[in-house]
This record gives sequence, C-alpha cells and structure tokens, in this order.
Amino acid sequence: QEMAPDWNDLANHFFEKPIEGVDLTIAEVDCVEAAMTCMDEGVDGYPSIKLYKDGNVLTDYFFARSLDRMKRFLSDKLVDIDQIEPNTIGVYTLNDLSFTKFVEKSDEVPVLVKFFIPGCEHCKTFQEVYDELVIKFMMEESEDLKFAEVNCMDTDSLDTCTEESVDGFPAVHLYKGGVLEDIFDGERTVEELANFVWQTVDPSRVESNDAMDEYMNLASLMGNMGGGEEEFEECDCSEPDCDCEEEDDLEELYEDDYIDEDEESDEEEYEEGDELDEESEGEYEEEDEESIEEDEESIEEDEKYIEEEEGEDQNKEEEKTQIETKEEKEGTVDSEKPEETTEKAEEKESLKDKLPETKKDEL
Repeated sequence: QEMAPDWNDLANHFFEKPIEGVDLTIAEVDCVEAAMTCMDEGVDGYPSIKLYKDGNVLTDYFFARSLDRMKRFLSDKLVDIDQIEPNTIGVYTLNDLSFTKFVEKSDEVPVLVKFFIPGCEHCKTFQEVYDELVIKFMMEESEDLKFAEVNCMDTDSLDTCTEESVDGFPAVHLYKGGVLEDIFDGERTVEELANFVWQTVDPSRVESNDAMDEYMNLASLMGNMGGGEEEFEECDCSEPDCDCEEEDDLEELYEDDYIDEDEESDEEEYEEGDELDEESEGEYEEEDEESIEEDEESIEEDEKYIEEEEGEDQNKEEEKTQIETKEEKEGTVDSEKPEETTEKAEEKESLKDKLPETKKDEL
C-alpha cells in the first residue's frame, strides 16, 4: 500500500514519456487471486518487483521503492546510450535517465556539460557562446570531446542537477572517466572555454590571450640568453659616435627618480610615525583617565575612613564626658554629707548650753 502511489506514478511517467526504442509495459499481479502464478515465479516477499524481457526474468529489483529510484533502475537497464542522437551541431540532451550512463560510457573521452534553465537571461546569452564553441571543435574535427546539456527546469532532470551540486546558471562541468574533472569559473567567452577544455584534453594547445605576458616571457628569455644585465663599454667622449651626453641624461633621470622615491618613502614613514604618535597619545590618554578614576576612588575611600575615625573619636569623647559628669556628681554628694553632720552637731551643742544643769547631766 505504501508503494502503490509511486508505482502508479511510474506507469504514468513512462506512458507520457516513453523510452525511445523501448516497448515498456508496467503491470502488477495480486498474489491472493493468482497464488499459483506468484509461487511459480518464486515470489516470497511483498511487494516484489521483477523485470522481464522476452518472457524471462531479466533481473530482480532490490532498491528503494520510490519513483525516482525505480525510474533510474529502468534507465540503467533499458536505455541504450548509442541510440541517443545529438542535435544538429552535436550537443546531446541528457536527463536523470541518461546522464549517469552517458558520462560513464564515455570512458576516457571528456564530456563537457552545460546546465541551464530556459528563463535565465545569462543562459540565453551563453547559448550563443556555447554553440560557437561546439562548432569550433567540429570545424577542427576533434573527436576527443563530447558536448551535452541538461535543462534543470525539466522535472526529469532535477535529481541530476541536485546531485551535481549545480547552484548557479549557466554552469559548465567537465567529466572524464565517469567522474567530475573540473568546473568552469572563468569569463564566458569562446576563448576561455576552449582553454578550459584544452587544459584537460591537451594542455599544449592552451592559447594565451595576454600579449603582455608573451612579451615579458620573451624579454625574460632574451635576458637569460644575454647573460643577465647588459655590459657597457667605456668610451672616449671625443669620439663622434660617443653617447656620453645621452648616458648623462639617463643618469640624471635615474637620480631624480631615486630622489623622488626617497622623498615618497620619507613621507610615508612620517605619516606612519604620525599615525603611531596618535595611537600612542590615545593610549596614554586612556591610561591617564584610568589612573584619575583610580585616584578618585582611593580619595573617596580615604574620606570615608576619616569620617569613620572622627565619628569614633567623638563617641569616645562623649563617653568620657559622661563618665566625668557622673564622677563629679558622686563627689558632690559625698562632700555635702559631712557638712550637714557638723552643722547638726553645732546646733545640738547650742541647744544643750541653753538647758539647765540638771538637764545637761541627764543628757
């Protein structure tokens, strides 16, 4: 039941897009209703898929029961690469059914594949360049290369474009021996593409388009042949063919250039020194600010400590004052008591003197 939708899609796909030159029929057998048939065919698990040809079992299918995997299985078994025809200029159109088989069957013959989408403006522009490249190789009667293209908007080519990691269009890949050899990332011109191909097919045929490089290579070669720097013979300036004045002019020119270079280097060093001074001043300012902040914090801590010490001293003085006051009060009380006793005694004696003698004796 899980495989049924993919199986129906497989049948519909090949009904709408049959394999060229292949008469394919997709069928199914209910092993409940036709138990003897399934037994005769050696079916011992469900679902089972078998490929028949001319009444005999060609092979059993042991892969994932998905639409894409079953399509590829039939392509590998039924598609004949030799029957695929190129277009008028020699470009093969490939898809999921034919790509892998075509590349692998080419063996050591390189295959240049263009991946494109029809709506891409860059792809439309590149189409003319690619066709011109194909015609150029055809005119040279080169049998060492095959050209192909894959439409990544075609639902039958999505798996190929995904597996080949195509993430931009147009893209050009070069395959050799069934594997990816190189990916083109240069300027999209016929010359650059041709050099890209020749680097793999025949490096000796790579053409250089840089005239300056050729000139420098030739100059280097001539310099090596001449033994390096040129040697000049000293001459007598009185001779008519002497070029002393020209040599003097050249020397002055070289000296002026040398002086200009020294001045430029001095200016650069001065600018670099200014930049370093500015950086160092900025660092010093930052360090000064940090030290000022630290000093302010330490001052605040000292002030807090002084306030705490003054508070403690004030408390001690208040306690001392209270103690002295208390002691003074106690001393006053003690001193007043004897005075009061003396006064009472004197009053008693004065009263005693006023009494008669008889009373004094009794007392």
